[in-house]
Amino acid sequence: SLIKTDLQKNFNIHTKFPLNHNPINLTAIQHAGNENGNSSLFTTFTFISVGGFRREKNYELLIDAFYRIKDLDCKLILIGRGDQENKLKQKVKYLELENRVIFPGFDNNPYKYLSKANCFVLSSNFEGFPNSIQEALACNLPVISTDCQSGPREILAPETDINKILENDIEISGYGILVPVNNAYQLARAMRLIYNDNKLQKDLRKKAFERAIDFDIAKIGEQF
Repeated sequence: SLIKTDLQKNFNIHTKFPLNHNPINLTAIQHAGNENGNSSLFTTFTFISVGGFRREKNYELLIDAFYRIKDLDCKLILIGRGDQENKLKQKVKYLELENRVIFPGFDNNPYKYLSKANCFVLSSNFEGFPNSIQEALACNLPVISTDCQSGPREILAPETDINKILENDIEISGYGILVPVNNAYQLARAMRLIYNDNKLQKDLRKKAFERAIDFDIAKIGEQF
């Protein structure tokens, strides 16, 4: 974990301590995912992202990437709120994507959206440990994420070196797809790939839940 390394190197904490990831409640998430949502949003292939509309989340990048695949029959749903909301909506209007980029607002139960979408996308410049990826995996969603520090690689590609950073390519890893930070071309490339490749979609859906089990509160609770 890069956070553990950060504590050791930058805060001079050398006492031995275990690494326990943030837990999720799989049962509760799946139950919440069954709640009725606005089914009219999901009449076509749907990319989705959930989080605060803050600069570090880089939703502008996600909108730029989505614009690059506007020839595909798909939508983008952005769930959340924050100080970047008006700026993002203005960008969507400028790009004439208003009918395809949807802002449902903040919802205490994002799982009813996640469970019906086709692919989760995280476009952040940096993270601590992105719970939204864990929650998307718990909803059986294929995940595309920037290879930002820290967390996405640790979650989606645990078999790789956590210090590796993608620069100009995409990486189909064990549990998702990683793309370089702040690279609209490569993010769009990954989104187009998942849209067109039904086998990859199915494989990542299956692996998503397998990985989510590693973060279930029952398993993490035992570690605590």
